[in-house]
Amino acid sequence: MAEKTLVYQLYPISWGSIRMMTLFLPRIVALGADYVCLCPIFRSPWKNSGYDVSDYYNVEPRLGTMADFDEFIESAHAMGIKVILDLPIDSTSVEHNWFLTESHRYVVKNDRMPSFTRMNFFGDSLAWQKSPGNNFYLALNHPSQASLNWFNGGVLNRGLVECFRKIMGFWISHKVDGFRLEFAQLINGVTEKEPKLDELFFGRQAVTVINELSNNLGVKAPFLVMDCLDADPDGKVCDFYSHETDIEFITNRMLRSTAIANTKTTIGIKRKITTLSKNHRFMLNLESHDVPRFTSRSNLPALTILETMFDSPAQAICLYQGQELGLENPKDLSIQEILKLDSRKEIRHEKHRISNETLKRESCANARVPLPLSEYAKQESNIDSTLSRTIAFVQRWKHLKS
Repeated sequence: MAEKTLVYQLYPISWGSIRMMTLFLPRIVALGADYVCLCPIFRSPWKNSGYDVSDYYNVEPRLGTMADFDEFIESAHAMGIKVILDLPIDSTSVEHNWFLTESHRYVVKNDRMPSFTRMNFFGDSLAWQKSPGNNFYLALNHPSQASLNWFNGGVLNRGLVECFRKIMGFWISHKVDGFRLEFAQLINGVTEKEPKLDELFFGRQAVTVINELSNNLGVKAPFLVMDCLDADPDGKVCDFYSHETDIEFITNRMLRSTAIANTKTTIGIKRKITTLSKNHRFMLNLESHDVPRFTSRSNLPALTILETMFDSPAQAICLYQGQELGLENPKDLSIQEILKLDSRKEIRHEKHRISNETLKRESCANARVPLPLSEYAKQESNIDSTLSRTIAFVQRWKHLKS
């Protein structure tokens, strides 16, 4: 019987500090998790939820210190939980020292606007952004993030590989067990012209970078998870990266899409999960920091969703903080709070003036609010609660034959 893997994802800034997350670890243990995955904890100007990294070697001061992080790692390991860090590798903040002093690491056009117009991957702003020095940089993710130039004329940028190997080695020296590679496929989108979807999804550039980063670190190979952009309901893109890279597990962003959530029934979800689970590296997740709560999107009962997940043949499952409580989108978020928590919706709100109703329903701010610990305590004492039932689902799933 193959061993099952349960990952629990935390959104650090919603906790206020690393110490608060450390105090929460016993509850993650009680749930039956094997790994905890932290959304970015690196120093950042926080223009894009911490994914706009300005310093890979330091903890964001609002979260605490490196000593606080070391204590979190030590506590997690003492409880039998391993730790994964979200690691953005497609871009950095424009406030990163590389961008300020070593522009050759990025896709930059000097003193002229590129002759072609591109939108970024999300379609909410132009891909080419003007820098203070009257140059233009490619920003496939967010206007505040400059795309890294992993290939020069088709040749791998070995200097950049070594930079990220050192970054990964640094965090491994702090006992981190692995990394979740964020938006690796955007490396495929760094071209002179707008790439076709197949080029973006299946590109060999991301494969090359991932395999270079997973090998020759001089230490034990890290546990790697890839969040895969996949427009195919059969998971062909996920299959491609599972065969071509050294990734342990791959999550499929399509399962967190509105289209999947709006099926209004578990039948379609079960079918997609079963199809994707044929890939032994598939990690099932329906919620994360970058989508509204699945219960609200699907209008299905939380217990129905959770039971469907843990009745699946998936070898690995990732739960997002609060999902085990059956949380729905909060009903009392103000428009100002939503725009502060969701930079993408802020961009779209400014450009397209989307309605307040749409903002409240579709914003990922719904999943970025602090976890209601009073509700957690309430459900812990109730054997019929969603939390108690989820723990039972996890235990049953871990003992099911693959």
